[in-house]
Amino acid sequence: MHIGIIVLDTLRHDTCAEVMSTIVNSSNHVFTNCYSTGRWTTPTHASLFTGFYPTEVDTHAGQRHLSTHKPTIAESLDRGGYETVAASNNINIDHFFDFDRGFDTFVRGPGIESRPKTNDGGLDWGEIENTIPDSGIRRPLGAIHQIMKSDAPTISTLKTGFEMYLGSSDDEAGIEWSEDTFTRLSENQPTDLFFFANFMPCHYPYDPPDGYCDLEPLEGNPIEMSLRDEPLTDEEHERYWQNYVGAARYLDDALPKLIEKIDWDCLFVIGDHGELFDDHGLYGHQYGVYEELTHVPALAFGSEVPEGTTTAPTSIVDIPRTLLKLAGIEPGSDVRGRNLFEDDIPDDRAVYAESEGCEWYDPDATGIESKIPRSWADPHYMVRKGDVMYVCDKDGDRAFEPETGRERPDKVDELRETAQTIRESRMDHTGDAEADTELTDEIEDRLEHLGYK
Repeated sequence: MHIGIIVLDTLRHDTCAEVMSTIVNSSNHVFTNCYSTGRWTTPTHASLFTGFYPTEVDTHAGQRHLSTHKPTIAESLDRGGYETVAASNNINIDHFFDFDRGFDTFVRGPGIESRPKTNDGGLDWGEIENTIPDSGIRRPLGAIHQIMKSDAPTISTLKTGFEMYLGSSDDEAGIEWSEDTFTRLSENQPTDLFFFANFMPCHYPYDPPDGYCDLEPLEGNPIEMSLRDEPLTDEEHERYWQNYVGAARYLDDALPKLIEKIDWDCLFVIGDHGELFDDHGLYGHQYGVYEELTHVPALAFGSEVPEGTTTAPTSIVDIPRTLLKLAGIEPGSDVRGRNLFEDDIPDDRAVYAESEGCEWYDPDATGIESKIPRSWADPHYMVRKGDVMYVCDKDGDRAFEPETGRERPDKVDELRETAQTIRESRMDHTGDAEADTELTDEIEDRLEHLGYK
């Protein structure tokens, strides 16, 4: 059996529905009201890999490692005899944070292939990045000078820096880097395969390949756009938005060519979270559990996927249970979610998303980060039940119809109780011991470039 998950990082549900007609129309099943479990990559992938809410496995802004003792879907399928293959161009979904657990093969994309897999070095690569010139011959010369001044072993450190320089690539915007992996699997298709990929074209810096947007990408990450003193001009906003849409259009052209290389029994193509473009006065996905952040596209392809559309609320936390059942592996009794192809999913089902902390907030921060409100780091959450959404965040709690925006104060008490019931039901599946690996400054710098910290 060939099963898998492809995550189109940061892809909004509405953008997928509006501009990605090829991939939507070629799918066997569409989930029109699928929700993520959070607002950003690390916690949502923790849910996708384990079948639990992010706080249940202690993976969130304050703890990015997948350290839970619970088996991941890849580990369960690997034990069941599946060949397990992953491909990721996302620094968060990588060996360093233990998201390679259970994969026989883990292919790193051009954006991360030269990055450290573990925190073994002693050099502050982040400081070097911040103190050398941005471009030209002065950049490598500046790096060499900083290395020579440091206490790090000179020869080995210079070698590492040179390898990182040669390994860097401008192809982060595309997905062609994964074609060799798809071709290998196509030519030598294992009897049982679990495949996972994270593709980054729709993530900041919104720089699609040539031909998909005529506007120059806008420099400056989303956190700066949200908090700077002067609001974005219409021209700046348009450059942000149109390059994002262009990235989605590119995926609609490029991804089907890769998908069709493999004879799938069940492949999910989903978003892990959305993105804000002046929605609620914010850009990016550093704060909130808003509709625009948690409502994600979800499509299923393959011979074992029933044709049709599911309009009832579903969640990415349903996907591990669904795939394990399809593979004939019984999920743990405490694994959350429904079997999307067998269970009767009621229209008034409740699905849940949460945010714990803010990876950018620091009470001692300077510069643009000093403008981040303390409230961004406070826990906030949402429940979608039936056609009504409930949000509890820095602005209080409220209920509304996401399709129309109509406020539903009559539903606040009921959905507040639903949310509290879900939150009280959360279990503790943290690791046997806290992860003791610290982030390298180089990875911190890369996270900041992507809009994380």
